[in-house]
Amino acid sequence: MNLAQTRLNRAAWIFAAVLLILLGAACAPSAPSAAVAAPQTQARFSPLRVAAPDCSYGGSIQVIEALDEHTVHFRLCSPEPAFLQKIAVPVFSILDSEYIDDKIGSSELISLKPSGTGPYRLVERVRGRSVRLEKNPTYWGIPPRLDTITLTWQPTGADRVRALTGHSVDLADQPDTADYKTVESDKDLRLVERQPLNLVYIGMKSNVRPFNDADVRRALALAIDRQNIVLQYFPPGSQVAEQVVPPSVQPGYTRDVLWYDYLPVQSQTLLTVLKFDLNTSLTLTYSSEPMTYLSNPEEVARKIQQDLAVVGVKVELQPMPLKEFKQAVNSGEAAFYLDELTAEYADASAFYNPLFLDPVRFLGDPDGDLQAAVRNASNNPDSLARQSYYDQANQLLYRKVSIIPIGHAASAMVFRNVVENVLPGPMNENFTEISTISDTLAFAQTGEPLSLWPGDEEDLNSWRVGQLLYDTLVRYDYGSTRIVPSLAESWESNATMTDWTFYLRYDVTFHDGRTLDANDVVASFAAMWNASDPYHLGRSGKFAIFKRFFGNFVNIK
Repeated sequence: MNLAQTRLNRAAWIFAAVLLILLGAACAPSAPSAAVAAPQTQARFSPLRVAAPDCSYGGSIQVIEALDEHTVHFRLCSPEPAFLQKIAVPVFSILDSEYIDDKIGSSELISLKPSGTGPYRLVERVRGRSVRLEKNPTYWGIPPRLDTITLTWQPTGADRVRALTGHSVDLADQPDTADYKTVESDKDLRLVERQPLNLVYIGMKSNVRPFNDADVRRALALAIDRQNIVLQYFPPGSQVAEQVVPPSVQPGYTRDVLWYDYLPVQSQTLLTVLKFDLNTSLTLTYSSEPMTYLSNPEEVARKIQQDLAVVGVKVELQPMPLKEFKQAVNSGEAAFYLDELTAEYADASAFYNPLFLDPVRFLGDPDGDLQAAVRNASNNPDSLARQSYYDQANQLLYRKVSIIPIGHAASAMVFRNVVENVLPGPMNENFTEISTISDTLAFAQTGEPLSLWPGDEEDLNSWRVGQLLYDTLVRYDYGSTRIVPSLAESWESNATMTDWTFYLRYDVTFHDGRTLDANDVVASFAAMWNASDPYHLGRSGKFAIFKRFFGNFVNIK
C-alpha cells in the first residue's frame, strides 16, 4: 500500500471513529445497558512502500519497502559499499509510524516527549541548561548500568574541566590541549583518547593564481613543517597526515604513499626555478573561533605564516568568525585557507567525496582524473578494487598537491575516578557500559542539543542524545568503526550492493509501549526522503545529512 494513501485512510478512519463516538454519546440511553464485546481480531499487517518512478530524480535510493512485519528491503540506484556505515549514523534512528503521525513529523513535538527504542528515555529537558535521562526498563538489549544520565554543556574545554574539578560533572568531552597537564597532575582525574577520524588541511583554489600551478603548490607543501604543527598545537595522540584519510581507514589509506617532508631549501630552490614573485602576498583565511578538532586555528595559521616566511613567501592572515569562514570556503571566496573535515560516517568516501566530488568548487576547477578515481572507489562493491582506485587517488593527490594535509586531530574525554569503563570511539561513546558508584552520571558536552530527534540535525551533540533515546538498524561497535546489529539482527545484500534486506528483531517496544515492525522503518526513512510526505518537516526541513548521503529527495513538487 502507498504510504501517503495509508496516512490519508488513517486520517479518514480517525475522523469517522470520533464522529461515531460523538453520535453514540448523544444517543446513549440514560440507564446502563448490557453489551456483548465484539471478538478481538488481530489487525492484518499492511506493508508500506515508498518508491521513486526511476533513478532520474537525482538520488541514490529507488525503493524502501516492508516485505513483512519484520523484513525491510532497500533498492538503490547504484552500488553503495558504505550503505551500512551511513545508516548507522543517529540521523537514521527509527520512530514508530503511528508516533510520527501523532507528532506530524515535527522535531519540536517529538522533542517534548521522545519515544524511541533506545537504552534511555527522557525525564526532563531544561532548555539552555540540561537534559536528564533514565534507564529504559523495557530496553531490548543488555540493560545499561547507569540509572540516570544528566547531560549539560559548557562552551570551552577549560569550562568543562573546571566543572570536573568542581565535582559538578563526572565526565567531560574534549578538554582543551592546554588542560591536559592539569588533568595529568590531578590524581582524581583520568583521560582517555579517541581514535581520530578527521583531517586538518590547507585548501588552495586551483583556478586562482598562484595556486593554479601544481609546482607552486608543491613548493608551499615543502615549506610547511607539518610535524612541528601537530606536535605543538594538536592534542596528544594526533597523527601527522600523509594522505586525506588516517591509516585506520581501509579501504582508503595507501601504505606506500607518504607526503612531502619538511624541506625548506628545496622549496626555496623550486620557487626560484618557477620565478615565483616574492613580492606577492598570499592571504590565509581561517576561523577566529575554535573548531571541532582544531581548537586554536589562530596559532596554527601563525605557524604556517612563519614557515612560509622562511622561504620568502609573504602571508597575510585573515581571521573570520566560524560561520562566515565556512561560508567563504564553501562559496569559493577563500582561495587559501586552513580548514578541517570531520568524517560523518566511517568510510573513506566520507573524506574523499566531500572534498573532490561535491558540486561546491572550494578547491577550484574539478580535476577529472582525481574525480574519476574517487567516484570509482566510492561506488565499487569490491574492497580490493576500491583500494586500487583509492591508491590512484592518493598518487594523484601527491603529484598534483590538490590540498596540503596537516594532521588527524585526536580528541579525548576526561572523567573523575568515580567513573569506570569509559571507551570513546570515533563514532560514539559506550554510555550503556559506563558505571559509577551512585549509578548516576553527569556529563558535560560541547553544546546544547538542537533537538531531541536527530533526523534533521547535523551537530554531534544532537546525535549523542539521539544514540541514547533511539536505535538505528545497525550501529557502530563501541570504541571502533565496526558495524554490529541493532534493530536489525541480521541483513544481506546482493553482489552489487544495490539491494539490501534487513531482518528486524522481534518484541522490540518503543518507550510508549508500541511494538516495532517493518512499517516503522519505512515511515522513518520516508519522512526524510519523500518531499511530498506530510511529515517531511523535521526542525529546519533541510534534512542535510540525508541529502549528503543519498542525494536528492523524491517527489519534489
